[in-house]
Parts: sequence; C-alpha cells; structure tokens
Amino acid sequence: MRLLILSTLSFVAYAQFGLGIFEFGTGKISGYTFEYHRSADLVLVRNATACFIVETDEDLTEKMRNRGSREGLENELYGQILAEMGETVANLTDLRSDYHDIRAVAECFHHDVFKLEYSSS
Repeated sequence: MRLLILSTLSFVAYAQFGLGIFEFGTGKISGYTFEYHRSADLVLVRNATACFIVETDEDLTEKMRNRGSREGLENELYGQILAEMGETVANLTDLRSDYHDIRAVAECFHHDVFKLEYSSS
C-alpha cells in the first residue's frame, strides 16, 4: 500500500514538473514575480506578502507566450496592482476550488490572496 501511494505521488510530481503542465514565466519587477500557469489558465503575480490571480483568455495567453508582449503585460499588471485597480479579496480556498492549481496554492500559502481583473490600457 505504501508503495502504491509513493508511486502515485511520484507520478503526480513528475507530471506537474517533468511534463511541462506548468509554464513559468521569469518576469520580475520590483519584488513581484509573474508566472503563467498553463494548466489553470492563470497568471500568478506574487511578492513577499501578496498573491494576485489573473484569469487568462486567448489574448492574455498569447501575450504570455511572446517575450516582448509578456513584458508589456507584466508592466500593465504591476501598474494595476500599485493603483489597486480591479482587485478583489480572495483566499486559498477560492484558489483551490476555482483553479485546481496546487502549485499556486502552495506559493500563495501565508500570503494575502487577491483576484485581479486585467484591464488593458
């Protein structure tokens, strides 16, 4: 039984990280990191105290895939966060139930969680 559980956990870890279910961006602006989680269709923006969840659509997904447009999108999201525009309070339960993204839940643990509605400038 222990072997079965260990095998299952190993497979899940390998599937998440080894098979590329998550695509992580490398963007960083003034202590904020920007990560695109392909499997959950979201962009996770995080600093030392807060996590911002941005739902993606086709347009945002394309912007995240292209380096030039990704940097512009990251700057826009950073500006929105500073201006506190389009953000609503959320929690880890919302993140887990709405997106089923365990990696995002782990990264947002002990952070204030917000949903951020992207508004193009």
